[in-house]
Amino acid sequence: ECGGDGIDEGFCDCEGNVLGCDGECNSGLVEDECGECGGDGIDEGFCDCEGNVADCFGDCNGLGFLDSNDNCVYYVGSPDEFEFEQSTLQGFYFIYDAFKPNGEPLGSDDWIGAFNEDVCVGARKWDTSVCGGGVCDVPVQGFDGELYSQGYMEPGSIPIFKVYIGSENKYYDAVPSSNYSWENFGFFYIDTIISGVIGCTDQTASNFDAEATINLNCEYSETVEFNDDGSTTEEIVIESSDGVEVSIASGTEMTINGEPVSDEIEVTVSNYESEESIEEVPEEFDTASDLVAFEPFGLEFSTPVEISLDYSLDRNYYYEVIYLSNPDDEVWETVSSSCINGECMADIYTFGLYTVVAYESNLQINQLHKENNLISFYTLPEDNSVSSILSNVSENVIGVVGQNSSAYFYQETDEWTGSITSMNTYEGYWIRMIDSDLIMHLGPQPDYEKEYNLQQGLNLISFPVPGSVDILSGLENDSDKNIEFIIGESEASILYEGGWVGSLDRFSGGKGYWFYSKNLFDFNYNLDELSSSNSFLSRAKEEISPLNQFFDIHQSTLQMFYFINETPDFVEQGDLLVAINNNEYVGARLYNGKMTDIPVMGYDGTQLTQGFCEMGDVPIFKVLKQSGELIDLYGSVSPWYPNSYSIESLKDEIITLSEYNIISSFPNPFNSSTTISYNLNNSSYINLSMYNLQGKLVETLIENEFMSNGRHSINWKVESLPSGIYIAKLSNNDLSISTKVMLIK
Repeated sequence: ECGGDGIDEGFCDCEGNVLGCDGECNSGLVEDECGECGGDGIDEGFCDCEGNVADCFGDCNGLGFLDSNDNCVYYVGSPDEFEFEQSTLQGFYFIYDAFKPNGEPLGSDDWIGAFNEDVCVGARKWDTSVCGGGVCDVPVQGFDGELYSQGYMEPGSIPIFKVYIGSENKYYDAVPSSNYSWENFGFFYIDTIISGVIGCTDQTASNFDAEATINLNCEYSETVEFNDDGSTTEEIVIESSDGVEVSIASGTEMTINGEPVSDEIEVTVSNYESEESIEEVPEEFDTASDLVAFEPFGLEFSTPVEISLDYSLDRNYYYEVIYLSNPDDEVWETVSSSCINGECMADIYTFGLYTVVAYESNLQINQLHKENNLISFYTLPEDNSVSSILSNVSENVIGVVGQNSSAYFYQETDEWTGSITSMNTYEGYWIRMIDSDLIMHLGPQPDYEKEYNLQQGLNLISFPVPGSVDILSGLENDSDKNIEFIIGESEASILYEGGWVGSLDRFSGGKGYWFYSKNLFDFNYNLDELSSSNSFLSRAKEEISPLNQFFDIHQSTLQMFYFINETPDFVEQGDLLVAINNNEYVGARLYNGKMTDIPVMGYDGTQLTQGFCEMGDVPIFKVLKQSGELIDLYGSVSPWYPNSYSIESLKDEIITLSEYNIISSFPNPFNSSTTISYNLNNSSYINLSMYNLQGKLVETLIENEFMSNGRHSINWKVESLPSGIYIAKLSNNDLSISTKVMLIK
């Protein structure tokens, strides 16, 4: 253009085109917001060219995120110790009330942080006005495999809490009312958190901390000194402020790792706190007390050491003491204990970690060993059909036998047949098993005032509650007026010379008992001295019948107990008394003095009990000495009769019965009369008398009457006597022999 100004500024040619970012005129290429020539700009879903995304507030690469209530939150000016990285895994701990060390509630300038050991894994500014319902949650981050989450929570670990007080710019320890193991996307609810300085506030403790405001981890110790013989010089008693006590008797000998302790040592009692994990308490239980460490771990005692542990009492729970002998153990064990009214007393033989555990008293657990189990139920679910109650043991159960009823399980068709169609909490049951197994169910609270309508004669009944009570206390309501004898599984007790004697010394929940009642009456157990003693863990170890620890004697549903009130002098405590029938061992019991009872098994129609006693058989008794010598014993032994007992004297010499012998009583059992037959080898003056099981004379049939040799019989008619077992005793001045008959009306 003549006299023109040329190409206008900003253009690349006379046509008004512009230079592209590639340096070419009119190429049309421009730089995007990321500085790329001809680029497409920020990728979809991102907020900048670095690949960052916007948070819930819309801030690119911001720190805001949605909490469990879908509130968008972020941390501005968080305390230095409460900084953490957001993980893809997190759980939420809701806290209803949180308090400062002075007891005031946390304010909006305060924070709660969560830690895994010393790594912060979450925090929340405690402004309850922006939290739903005024309840804030602490997001607790988990390890998701990325480097930034190293040291974060993993399933099963428990977070530690701290509190930051903004007005003081100070951090404090914090203790929650409940501890919960972390899990991804878990929701946990804590009633309260208190903050302060954790330490021992008890001035009597060996680690008293004057600055502590939260009482934890107190230690109580005493120095133990020993005599020259390795026994303690004096009694040692250690008591803590939170209800833990240990008493070591004077004269106690100690070992560690099998080596005797003779040098002065220090024993310590404390609440167990450690960064190292220990084997979790079995899930069937809730802990009802702190975990207490009795140290040094592995210290063992020659005589039992008595400890007591306080626990949180709730009548709806059942309590017992369990322990690990050291933190590395993998199996919790029970210890013999009695837990009443918030205090557990236990005798222990080793130091370790001890705690009181609880489970709901309406959770019933029956551990069944193989073969026959005499059990009962103190609670049952609404569906109490036999198929429902025994459904989880259907692969192992054979059948059920009650007092006058039974049921059989057909494995092939998965069906129950028989007269037992449902189960109840009044009766006892024999459960026959192929192998050991477990019955577990929930039901309503047990009836602590359950009343049993006992018929005259034998009654198979339950024990109505969890726990146990000694037989003297449990029968106090009866005052020995009506009950003559009681039979359990391989255990029995009889009323003898005004007291109860025998192997059955306690009634226990989950077990069944045969009660022999002299009269028709209403009975209820006296539970004033009810004790919460060893139960589930100990029973869970019982895989065989108690009888099988001696020889291979199978538990029968039919048993008679022979109480031995006299033995030769060479029979000592710890010797084994055994019963034999048809060359089969049918009973055994360790001798523990006068009135030791031997459970003698009978044939109950099953293959396992073939050769066992049948009605009228007379078992042979022997003693197996601890040296291994087996010695014959002799006596005028009563014939075997199911679910009954007799009192016997055993000697080491054969008793000659050549002058006479009772042959039989028929019928037996009988209703109104029975004929007693006997044979005399020589003519003699004889007596024939009838006695009850207490040894009281009820009728004399023959009194000092001369009888010729040969066979004789006499009919015994009964009108006013109650049903029961009676003894027919034939005697002269030198010898006597007896037999047993049963009257059933």
